[in-house]
Amino acid sequence: MQIIFERDSVCAGDDMDAPNNATFDFPDAALLSTVLNAQGPLLGYLPCVHASRTFWRAYIDQTCVAELSFTHDPERQAKVRLLVADTPASCDKIYFNMTAQLPLSH
Repeated sequence: MQIIFERDSVCAGDDMDAPNNATFDFPDAALLSTVLNAQGPLLGYLPCVHASRTFWRAYIDQTCVAELSFTHDPERQAKVRLLVADTPASCDKIYFNMTAQLPLSH
């Protein structure tokens, strides 16, 4: 099955390429935890913002299904917390809304 990931822009340059989307293939009836796996495609899909951690919410239709945080310092890493039951992702699209960006303290 294919699912479109679409996200908010994080800077003016991002707006030039909007909508910021990509299509990914998943096994049929893949669980939300598989689709939103911190080591899966979202790791390469969400943008890196130098020396900061960005916070996102993932929506299917109008329902917020997960909260995520993402950084690339010292390496690309994401953390995902599902907010709904881990059921098959029966959707065509997941929208990622950036909610905050905080500087990393070194």
